[in-house]
Amino acid sequence: MSDARTWSLPAGGLHAGESPQHAAVRELREETRYRGPIDVTPWARVGDFIAFVGWVGREFQPRIDYEHADAKWVAPFRWPRPAHPGMHAILRDCGGELMAILDAD
Repeated sequence: MSDARTWSLPAGGLHAGESPQHAAVRELREETRYRGPIDVTPWARVGDFIAFVGWVGREFQPRIDYEHADAKWVAPFRWPRPAHPGMHAILRDCGGELMAILDAD
């Protein structure tokens, strides 16, 4: 997802009483309008930022909302640039963990 200046993944804060996994699914649905099945696995944590790897039932065309200027599918580790600072930190600090998750699938 792009905000016209940087690229990142769908993200957002927790609602009161919400689990991080539920928040990850909610944010993906809110920011892309995807309505199919989603399976999320925790990937990494940097400070208060938790990243998840998500699997969807099929590739879909994201319908972006007012928060973003663009969206596209990318292969792991072929992220568009420039990365949002939070995304940059996750990729810098936790890239190896992502490979382990993807290899286990």
